[in-house]
Amino acid sequence: MRSSQLGPAADILGTISFVLGVVFAIMAVMAMIKRSRSTNDSSVETGRILMLSVAAACMVAIPTFLNVGVASIFGTGANQSSVDGQLRSLN
Repeated sequence: MRSSQLGPAADILGTISFVLGVVFAIMAVMAMIKRSRSTNDSSVETGRILMLSVAAACMVAIPTFLNVGVASIFGTGANQSSVDGQLRSLN
């Protein structure tokens, strides 16, 4: 079950989290640009920029955390059919 069903699901979740991380990073950069252009405007708070940056970093790191988790639980010599932290094409 681990190699036939959970592996592709983990690949999809890893891909979605990576894409969401990139989107959050773009949102953080856009918020930084808006904040730098008008420092008196309080529509973009510093906490929002920090939150978006941390969320982006966490979402991009999820595939690597999956790799570490699989290696820790099943060992480095285990048959890892899918969850290894690499982004692949979904056939």
